[in-house]
Amino acid sequence: MIQQEINEMRLRKMKWLGIAGILVAGLALATACAREEVKGKSMVQVYREKGVPVRVMHVQSKPFVTEYSYVAALKGVKESNAGAPIGGTIHRIHHQVGDVVVRDAVVMSFPTNSPATQYDQARVAFNLAETTLERINNLYAAGGVSRQELDTVQTRFDIARANWDAARQSVHVRAPIAGTITQISVRESDSVEEKTLLFTVARTDQLKAEVWVNEHDIAHMRVGDRAVAEWKHIAMQGEVTRINRTVNPMRQAFGVVVEFENFDQKVFCGVNAAITITSADQSEAIALGREAIRFEDNKAFVFVVQDGLAVRREVRIGRKSGMRVEILHGLLPGEIIVTEGLMLVENGSPLNIIDSLLNAATNREERQ
Repeated sequence: MIQQEINEMRLRKMKWLGIAGILVAGLALATACAREEVKGKSMVQVYREKGVPVRVMHVQSKPFVTEYSYVAALKGVKESNAGAPIGGTIHRIHHQVGDVVVRDAVVMSFPTNSPATQYDQARVAFNLAETTLERINNLYAAGGVSRQELDTVQTRFDIARANWDAARQSVHVRAPIAGTITQISVRESDSVEEKTLLFTVARTDQLKAEVWVNEHDIAHMRVGDRAVAEWKHIAMQGEVTRINRTVNPMRQAFGVVVEFENFDQKVFCGVNAAITITSADQSEAIALGREAIRFEDNKAFVFVVQDGLAVRREVRIGRKSGMRVEILHGLLPGEIIVTEGLMLVENGSPLNIIDSLLNAATNREERQ
């Protein structure tokens, strides 16, 4: 019995301690909320009396420089692939990647005894036709044969020479253009089919890229617009050289070709570069930094200063360039807008215009 009374006393004690703890926590929370409410009211009161500290600017119309950014693969301004003229085995590769070659230089060879080439047959036939033509020419000069016989032999020689040239072309794969070998797709002794890609030759002192531009931006681009391509902290200067006037149905965009000078040839063909095109269409426009514009529900607003108050006004935006946005409608040159302190401003808020929010904070610390 005594033990039961002791247990009941302990339970009552724990119950009262729990209630006391809850009361203390509730009191602390209420006190904190009250302090925040007092603090909030004091800040609101300060803003009502002295105005919200903001920085402002006069709206001006200036040339609007637009930059368009893309990522695209670079390739030689002149680039050509060479394919296998016949199916067979690669007998020899005469050059390697990075070699500079002239046009028609032999880069790869197939075996001359390949049945597909008929190389030896064509060579023998050509030599025979050449010897025969030389003999008939001598006979014709001496009056031993007629002109018709000479023409017949000449025709046979021309056919034999064409067959010999074709046989050599099928055995020796030549560079289609002068430039640098940028890619070799096979190795010696590889078996390939006809038309298999063998190697690529390109001019690497100049590179080009094709970017895809939407219908809104294409109206502001011109041939000759400046461009910069950057890869691995290497920048190349260039310009727009071609603008397609028909939209690509697959991409739903316009193709724009830009070319760059790669004097040191430090940038490789095939790499993806960041490309920036600067439009020469720099007509006068009102442009603001993004920090001066508030976006809500797909609409853009600014705060115009009128009689010391902030007046919220909707604006229509146009082109964008970095952190600058073109204002098409809603502002006039000479008006004053809020540029800093925007988060504290509402429609009709009194304003305390200062030179800089940073300067204001510094002055406040000095007074303290």
